Amino acid sequence: AENPATETAANDFENWSNDQLKEYLASKNIGYKPSATKAELLKLIPKE
Repeated sequence: AENPATETAANDFENWSNDQLKEYLASKNIGYKPSATKAELLKLIPKE
């Protein structure tokens, strides 16, 4: 079984689409620029 997104290792985010990353950031109330690149979005994801 796959882990829920909250337990995903940081490197798994590399496989996500930009839209998935933006939805995840929005769910965490983390702001991002609509024009942000995938690399920029990945930097915004908190390391849990």
